[in-house]
Amino acid sequence: MNTESSPPPNTTSDDLAYQAHILPGVSRTFALTIPVLPERLAQVMTNAYLLCRLADTIARETGATSHDTLYGDTLGPAGSAGATYLSMEQANADAIVRGLSGGRLRCR
Repeated sequence: MNTESSPPPNTTSDDLAYQAHILPGVSRTFALTIPVLPERLAQVMTNAYLLCRLADTIARETGATSHDTLYGDTLGPAGSAGATYLSMEQANADAIVRGLSGGRLRCR
């Protein structure tokens, strides 16, 4: 999907509409399931998913590597940093910050 011709969002409602618009172009599964969630939860889940996809795209396009796990489509196994939704989001944020800072910063 080419989003370069899309105008940048101007307001929060524009941001939410834009992320809902691009979701089907980046995830078939999430694009089918997120719309059945309550509106606010759907907005948060869409944003979280797109942020994970953005990190994945940056890593793939730049050739960046990491020994950290990013959880996206599913929770991690029991006992892992991604075992619950909250711990998964915390682990993802921490891994992204460590990766972008060369390991100098952490979220925890």
